[in-house]
Amino acid sequence: MHRNASPVTHAPVRVLTVLLVADIAFAFQQTAIIPAIPTVQQQLHTSQAWAAWLLSAYLMVATVATPALGRYADLHGRKRVLLATLVSFLIGSVGAALSPNIAVLIIFRAVQGIGGAVFPLTFAVVRDEIRGERVSRAIGLLTGGFAVGTGLGFGVGGWLDQAISWRVIFAAGAVLVAVGTAAVVWGVPRSRTTQQGRLDVWGTVLLGTCTVGVLLALTLGTEVGWLRPGPIALLVAAVALGAAWVRVESRVAEPLVDLHVFRGRSVLLANAATVGLGWAMFGCFFLVPQLLRTRPDRAHYGFGVEATLTGIYLLPAALGQLVAGPLSDRLARRFTSGRVFSAGLVLAAVACALFATTHGDVWQVLLASLVLGAASGLVIQTSGDVVTQRVPPELTSVSTALNSTVRRFAGGIGAQVSATLLAGVATTAGGPSHASFTVAFVVAAALALVGAALALFVPAGVPSAHA
Repeated sequence: MHRNASPVTHAPVRVLTVLLVADIAFAFQQTAIIPAIPTVQQQLHTSQAWAAWLLSAYLMVATVATPALGRYADLHGRKRVLLATLVSFLIGSVGAALSPNIAVLIIFRAVQGIGGAVFPLTFAVVRDEIRGERVSRAIGLLTGGFAVGTGLGFGVGGWLDQAISWRVIFAAGAVLVAVGTAAVVWGVPRSRTTQQGRLDVWGTVLLGTCTVGVLLALTLGTEVGWLRPGPIALLVAAVALGAAWVRVESRVAEPLVDLHVFRGRSVLLANAATVGLGWAMFGCFFLVPQLLRTRPDRAHYGFGVEATLTGIYLLPAALGQLVAGPLSDRLARRFTSGRVFSAGLVLAAVACALFATTHGDVWQVLLASLVLGAASGLVIQTSGDVVTQRVPPELTSVSTALNSTVRRFAGGIGAQVSATLLAGVATTAGGPSHASFTVAFVVAAALALVGAALALFVPAGVPSAHA
């Protein structure tokens, strides 16, 4: 059953502008810490495996929070939940800025992960407030705005780390998120349609413990060895919890993630292919700063650059995403969504290959960063368009949240596996060997190519709501 509110009276331009502000603020705070991860690792005296949790903990909590909050948004209103996620992100930002050690910092990065639902929720609000062909264009603009925030995060985050402190990165992000929150209060109307039901608590708990178990297994395997009982037991437990989650979601009346969404071939293939982008994108986001900050006089490779240059070298990724996001809509109408989706994943593989073959050439890093950004823009926008428009309206939040969940889960695993490979493949006295970086980038490229092959089978056109 549904209950309908009054017709929309807010101007779509106003709503879209406000959502852009929120997405830019969110994207800045999500990525600004990336150039500073090596600094945090050094100052808080931790290992690469635990430093990777600065990405992985955020991504894994977002993996669970996004579908849960997407479902809650369908039940109780998207504006209310969008505001709650922004406030959670704000609290996490303030706590991270004040963290005394790596454990507390990881906890507050996990709190920030609750805000991971911001981006897919803005897609759902667009579906509520904008009609017809303008939906795809609006999603493209939101993707472009996300790229702007990402670029600001890379550039300003690296500068703040070097000029002042990595703690100021979180403080500055908190200010931007506060502005975004105020903008949503002012400019986003209440949802016109909500559902009746309840949240699947057991599904949320099972998915959360499964994802944390996978991360802990990977980290402990790196720290103490893979043949120890601890990592093996954690991995087995995580697999069992994952199987239990699928069983519960298949049988419960109101699941956290409606697996019936996967009945549609388009949605199933889009989510399967998205794994390749998540792994490649977030794997690179962990690996590239480590590669750039490595001193060549100690390890016979790397660049030895400071945090500011690390952020600047990653800026082309934001530029590529900014251009490719809005452009993907035109390309999809001309060549079909599946082909554009596949092309984006091929570009992601090319970017990983360029990073893998980098031997101190700055132009290669800049080019690979640009290509990775273009790939992200094409895939995120195209996959978002597919999973938004090819499900019934009442499943919009669930479908977009699921796609974001898949990308982040793959990204969290990709970042953690990359850290494992750096620690486990032919290390040198100066740190990880160049061979370890090469292996990690090649693995990411291979998964992106698998995703590209799957995306080719996404059906052309926009089918009916139940297709």
